[in-house]
Amino acid sequence: MDKITKHLRVKLSAAEAFDRFTKHIHRWWPIDYTWSGGLLQEVRIDARVGGLCSEIGPYNFRIDWGRVTDLESNRLIRFTWQISSGRVPEPDPKKSSEVTVVFEEVFESLTEVKLEHRNFQLHGPGWIEYLKAMDSSGGWTYLLDCYREECER
Repeated sequence: MDKITKHLRVKLSAAEAFDRFTKHIHRWWPIDYTWSGGLLQEVRIDARVGGLCSEIGPYNFRIDWGRVTDLESNRLIRFTWQISSGRVPEPDPKKSSEVTVVFEEVFESLTEVKLEHRNFQLHGPGWIEYLKAMDSSGGWTYLLDCYREECER
């Protein structure tokens, strides 16, 4: 196993599901999964190729944790995951894994969201444990549960 694959369905159109994941990430990303904690101002994904995935903390201090590498509006977003196995920002994109999220409308207002997180080996030592942690109930499962809750509001 060298990648994580998760699936969920949300009762939204693909466009709405895409927007909730990208434009409204600050509504569902858990504050405990940020470096700023209670001082967090915003988590954001600039949904355009080259756009940054960032956290804005106190006094507009910005921590970049990824960059959008591919985008098909309302259908797919791919970004680097520049958070090291030590859970600190990794400025070198060559040492990052990659997350792809696909939004496929199954019926009107029902979308299947498929997430794949791969290339963990690029994080270097500790990557296997990191992959296991991100594949655990406290990793992408929890994050996507938070996303699902936002989609149900």
